[in-house]
This record gives sequence, C-alpha cells and structure tokens, in this order.
Amino acid sequence: MIPTLLALALFQNPEIEGLWAGGFQRTDEFISMELHVTRSDAGLEATLSLPEEGFRFPVVLERDKDRIELAVSDGNGNELGRFRGELDAATLRGRVDGAMMEAGADCNLLRVVPLDEPTRERYAGTYRLDGDRTLRIVRVERPQGDALGIDVQAAGLRAILFAVSETELVAGQGESPLPIATRLRLHLDGAGAVERIELEHGGGSWEAIPVVEDVAAPEREVPQLLPDLDVERREVTIDAGDVRLAATLYLPPGIERPCPAVVQLHGSAPTRRQSQWYFYTSVCLRSGLAVLAYDKRGCGESTGRFVPFSVEGSTDLFLKLGRDAAAAHAWLRKQDGIDPDRVGLVGGSQAGWIMPLVAELTNDVRFILSGCGPPISAGEEQEHARLLQSGVGLAEADRRLEEYAGPRGYDPRPLLRQLKTPILWMFGERDDVIPTHACLQELEALAREGYTTHDVHVFPDTDHNFRTSRGDGILMEPVITSWLRKRGVLD
Repeated sequence: MIPTLLALALFQNPEIEGLWAGGFQRTDEFISMELHVTRSDAGLEATLSLPEEGFRFPVVLERDKDRIELAVSDGNGNELGRFRGELDAATLRGRVDGAMMEAGADCNLLRVVPLDEPTRERYAGTYRLDGDRTLRIVRVERPQGDALGIDVQAAGLRAILFAVSETELVAGQGESPLPIATRLRLHLDGAGAVERIELEHGGGSWEAIPVVEDVAAPEREVPQLLPDLDVERREVTIDAGDVRLAATLYLPPGIERPCPAVVQLHGSAPTRRQSQWYFYTSVCLRSGLAVLAYDKRGCGESTGRFVPFSVEGSTDLFLKLGRDAAAAHAWLRKQDGIDPDRVGLVGGSQAGWIMPLVAELTNDVRFILSGCGPPISAGEEQEHARLLQSGVGLAEADRRLEEYAGPRGYDPRPLLRQLKTPILWMFGERDDVIPTHACLQELEALAREGYTTHDVHVFPDTDHNFRTSRGDGILMEPVITSWLRKRGVLD
C-alpha cells in the first residue's frame, strides 16, 4: 500500500481543489491519470492515481499564481516524476518528465466531477440517434472504480467519458479527455432518468432518446477470482542478480498437484503484482495454472530502478527485464506443488517482446501466452503510436507503417524464426495501441515460412485490454485451455 500522503503547497487556492483527469502518451500506450486535490488544516493535499493500474502516489504540490508544479514520489523518498504546467479554470496543461514518465511528454488534465454508482447505472444504456444508428453509454471497469464510455459504432466513436457536471459528459480520443471532441448534455426526468441526450461531435449535433428495449447482445458474465476465495498464496522474494523481486505465488484451488504454472510479465507501465490480479492472474488461475506474479524492478517492493521504454534503449531494457523473468522462472520450477516441465510465461503488450527473450535465456520455458504482444520492432510499434497520436486514422496509420524506414530498436523477428517454444498470440480486433494489422501480417509470414510453433487467436470487437465496444470483459479461458491441451500442457 502507498503510505498516507503528506503534501505541501506554497499557495492555497480553491481553484486547484477537486478532481482532475487526463494523462499523457508514452510510446505504445496512453497513461491515464487522476489528480485529487483536497484541503485540510495543514493546507492542500494531493494524490496522483493511475486508474488502469490501481496505483496511488503521494504528490507535493507547489503553486506560483497560475504555474503549477507536482512532484510525484513512491512514498519512500524516491521521486518518480514531475509535472510542470499552467492552470486555468478547467484545465491543467503542461509536461511531465522523470523515471515513471517519458521525458518531455505533454500531459493535460481536465477538471471533472465524480459520478456515484447509482448515477453511472442510470446513465448507462442504449439511445437511438437516427435511423439504425445508436449511441451507447457503457460501463468500463477499472481497478480504482468504474468509468463510463461512449460507443457510436456507425461513426467509429469510442472513448472514455468524463463528467464536467452532473449532467454534462465529455470525451476526447480514447482514454484522453483533451482536446474535447465529443460533448453529451443529458436531460433528466423528475426521477433522475435520462429523457434525451444532446450529442455534439465533429461539428455536428444530434439528439438521442432511450431505447425502450435494449436489442444489443446480452452482457457476458466474466467470473472473477476474488481475494477471499480459497487460493493459496505464498509471499516470496526472488534473487534476480542486481535486484530482488517481491513476488506472490498463487496456487489454484481444486487442481491436482504438481500443476502447470506461469510467470507473469508486465507491460511498459511501472507495474506491481496487485494491479494484475483482476486480469491475467485470475484468467490463468481459472485455466488451471499456478501464477507467479512479481513487482517490476523499481516498482512496489522490488529493488532496482524502473526504466521507461524508448526505442533506442529497447534492446538493453528488454534483456534486463528478460533476465529478471528468467530468474523468476528458474525459481518457480523448483517449488513444491509445481510441475517443472510445465512452466511457461504469460503477459501483455511489452511482455510480448520480452517473453521470447526469456525462452532464449533458458531452455526450460514450456509455453508462452502473449496478449497483444508485438512480433514487430520497437521502432515500428512506436511509429504507429505516433501516427495515431497525431490524428491519423487507424487504416492510414497501418498503410504508412508499411513504408517506415526509421530506427527499429529491438526487433524480435530473428529470434522468433529460431525459437522452438510454442506461443499463443492473442489480439483484440479493435486494438488501437499496437499495430494489430502489421502483427498479424508478420505472424502470417512466419506460418508461410513453415514455423509451426506460433498460433494466433483474434478476439472480435475487443481493444488492447480485451474489452468490447460495450465495455464488457470477455472469457479468454476457453481459448487458453483449449490451446494448452493441444500443446500437451493441460490434460
């Protein structure tokens, strides 16, 4: 747990108090942030949250008129990053740098108001625009609390919604609220239910009314392994050379021992093992695998220094993170209750580059489960992200990527052509974080060349986090367990 915040402010002004939401783009992903500023007897207090990761960090806030500076720390005296920017009535605009954040990244925050659970429940639903077009306000689950999203499938409009008042919601692109591209004004009846919505987007305006009978596909209930279920936990520390990794070994209930297992790797964010519990950890436990999850080096209780992703430093970074995972894999194979011949790797996004390196470092990796992992170079992935961030459409970004001739950084292609470890590559059809089209093309090329250790599954209508356009989670376990049986890992 992050220690209780002790924050300072040079100037105390009500204009900065409240909740601010936004974030910054870091190469392959948008990092969502929430800044909470409150007043106490000691002055202004602030915390910075990463909603998608479940993190909350202490912040020291300083103000000189409209100039705002935020120093973000890990609570143990280690500074993770700084924000320097300007405040107006509704926005904080500036730049971030530091170990947690990509140097020189633009970071913009919008003043928002929190919506309670009953209000989110009332607003979520399907609304008729015109003809056959519908507007959906969907629930989006996050470790630190649900959010709302907008989905107008016919217009290709999908984004997180932010409340600027009790009845006005705005959206930018994807998870960023700024610049504001979409605005919803909700008109409520006496009971607080939505009577109609005014939608403004792309210079046009429409009205939408609730659909009496929701004809959309029913939600698919995704089972969750919750902390109070009978999952055996072992808190451990693993020696990984220059660092010590704080880890938890989870053993699934009702599974015959010794059982197959995975080491869980990370994306590019500064990740602790707790933030992964509700996704890959739970998915693998439900699939009959034990899971070893650890805090990334320099994060949580692991020692060392967190290093952000960059194309030029990608090869050295991935090798270093690969050695950490190899040490964790070697440790896991020696544990009671684990079958040493059925220990693999699982991870998403950046982990897709690192897991094949782990299999090269040790000959004992039995299988790899890769979620939205790129089989293309770091430079290509970053160029695609840059194009999308500049406003280029997804199809055009895919086309331009074919002509890319810039720095590549780490390129996994040579290794993938010699690796014997079976890999299940899983992608989201609507993923706009990694270049899914280019990834699928590369894996098709491998298949044509006769490399049979690679299997591919694309989940329809899902994004980088394997959520549908409705905001629902999906069941990955049937795909994973079927593939593990095919590869002889599960009976």
